Amino acid sequence: MFKLRLLSIIGFTLPLLVIPTSSQAADKKSAQVECAATDIRLTYDCMITLTNKKTEQAIDDAEFTVSADMTSMPGAHTIKPVAVINHGKGMYQVHLPLEMYGEWALTMDFSQPQRDRVVTKVVITKTGGGSTHSHD
Repeated sequence: MFKLRLLSIIGFTLPLLVIPTSSQAADKKSAQVECAATDIRLTYDCMITLTNKKTEQAIDDAEFTVSADMTSMPGAHTIKPVAVINHGKGMYQVHLPLEMYGEWALTMDFSQPQRDRVVTKVVITKTGGGSTHSHD
């Protein structure tokens, strides 16, 4: 009787352990960044193109901020988070006042569609800059 009861409990709970859940890997984001210099020295308008890494489809409903840190001097040149403007079709704009030319790590902290963080390195020159690669 005890064995029968134990087997029925195991038989009921085992399928619950193998129910597939949504994989975080399926929701990973890819960010490409292109920045253009503005009339204000060391201030850039950057366009961020967000796509789903797996499907390559545009992510239209994201809400996030962008902060920046100079990769060669972590913590010495840090830009506080700035909100982005959603332009639709996976395109987001951010206005970044930076402190010098060089490689910057842009950290995108997402609150929608789910909490996430993407870091993209951007090389900034006098005229602008763009992504080198992104990490999640």
